[in-house]
Amino acid sequence: YVYLTFEMERSVKALLQASIQGVCGSGEYFYRVTSRRTKNKEVQVIPWVISDSNSIRCSSHRLDPDKTVFVGGLHGLLNADDLSLIMNDLFGGVVYAGIDTDKHKYPIGL
Repeated sequence: YVYLTFEMERSVKALLQASIQGVCGSGEYFYRVTSRRTKNKEVQVIPWVISDSNSIRCSSHRLDPDKTVFVGGLHGLLNADDLSLIMNDLFGGVVYAGIDTDKHKYPIGL
C-alpha cells in the first residue's frame, strides 16, 4: 500500500479526474502508472474523507471497553458509517464505530 497526502484538495480532485472510474458508478477509481519496470499498471485510488473515520449511532451511551471489539481486514472503501450499519444489521446495538487513523487522518491498516 502507498498513502499519498496532498497539500491541496484540488490535487486530489485532479487525480480522481485523471483516473478511470469503475463500472456503473461504483465509486472506484483506477489510475495507470508507468515506470521503468512496469508499463501501464492499473492501481486503485481510494479517496478518504476525514469525517468517514467515525460514526456515532447513539450519543447518549458511554463507550465501554468491555463491550468493544476489533474488526480487522477492512477494505479501504468501507467507512465507519457503513461498518456501523452492517454490524448493527447483523448483531444490533452498535452505538459507535471508529476507524483508527494516522497523523494525517488516513485509515491505518486498511
